[in-house]
Amino acid sequence: MPTDQPPKSTDHEVQQLVQHLFRRESGKMIAVLCRYLGTDHLDLAENMSQEALIKALRNWPSRGIPANPAAWLMTTAKNLAIDHLRSVKTFHTQSDRIAEWIAKSESDKIPSPEGNAQLSDDCGNEKLTLCFVACCPQIPRHSQIALTLKSVCGFGSEELANAFMTEKRAIDQRLTRAKRSIKELGIAFEIPQGEELKQRLRSVLEVIYAIFTEGYAVSSGSNWIKQEMCEEALELGALLASRPFGNTPETHALMALMLFQASRLHCRTDSESLPVLLEDQDRNQWNRKRIDQGVQHLKRAMAGNVLSRYHLEAGIAACHATAASSEKTDWKQICSHYDLLAKHFPSSVVHLNRAVAIGFAQGFEKGVTEIERLRKQPGFRANHRTFASLGELHHKLGQWSQSLTHFETALRLGGTEPEQRFYRSRMDLLAEKQRTSD
Repeated sequence: MPTDQPPKSTDHEVQQLVQHLFRRESGKMIAVLCRYLGTDHLDLAENMSQEALIKALRNWPSRGIPANPAAWLMTTAKNLAIDHLRSVKTFHTQSDRIAEWIAKSESDKIPSPEGNAQLSDDCGNEKLTLCFVACCPQIPRHSQIALTLKSVCGFGSEELANAFMTEKRAIDQRLTRAKRSIKELGIAFEIPQGEELKQRLRSVLEVIYAIFTEGYAVSSGSNWIKQEMCEEALELGALLASRPFGNTPETHALMALMLFQASRLHCRTDSESLPVLLEDQDRNQWNRKRIDQGVQHLKRAMAGNVLSRYHLEAGIAACHATAASSEKTDWKQICSHYDLLAKHFPSSVVHLNRAVAIGFAQGFEKGVTEIERLRKQPGFRANHRTFASLGELHHKLGQWSQSLTHFETALRLGGTEPEQRFYRSRMDLLAEKQRTSD
């Protein structure tokens, strides 16, 4: 006789699917539960989403994977929250009221599109709302990032500790302090209005960019990129840009910047996981769809009279992404953008990148002169990237000995593990060039 029972699955198949769903759906489950429970019960929402995933690991191998796994998880997390609240003895009346509210709610019923494991569009709204909660300006930036990655993006404490080269205990303390602040400040689970919306939106954009940046060029560890962090930032940015409250020039500028950068993610390392310089990448392998999407966002970003750092950085990224070749890159335009960045949004990274751009636009000797001028300033004297940039420019000039010396200095001063591997590879190349030229 025919049966509607789904086919059984192996433990390995279930583990792979649940691992994928944990990353893709846990933030949505937590956000939907927070809508009912309130932000002061964020821990409970996280625990219930974890319990739902554990239940899937236990049940699916024998009962089969349901047709809509994400909807199954959401329903299970919701039911677990109801059961938990009804078992609470303290404040029983209030807990029972909330449980009844969740049980009777129709607003988070999940449609069942064939083969689609995504939650409803409403869950995207809840996920964004949780972002605005996590990015309250009164919470320190590093805690905003940790809480967003943990609660919204589904990163575990161990993952965060590894990503930021710190102990799990330190990450847990950041999360605990952030949640305590949310409770003490009485931050409601809602999108703020008026001036508070503008301030909170600025923090949300900064955190999304910080997540993308950490994935694009990691600050610690053995990997040069963490693609899943870039993808999370892109998803959050796309959600934000699609909502009326997030449909701003700054949001579109940030989306353009991230899309241009993400278009070449898989070309940024070679087969040995060494960083590959932009000019050495195979442009035929860049993701043209993402570049086209970036161009569309950049056009929307140009509406009005807003000029943010995202606009300027997106303009620079666009010059690279749309150039037919490295030789045809519009370095004059890039320098113009860096001039404005240095004037309005100065940082050591901006000044150093501007100096390199001057080298490509006006001659490598000019770039060397500009970096030598920066070297006299405290923030550049012991910066490994200062000497790595000098090494590259001297390399362009065919000055192997000077280049080798600068890369040796860069290696001695530090850098991430991938950067140090790159410096050593450059030193090997330059040593070989010296031998063959003698």
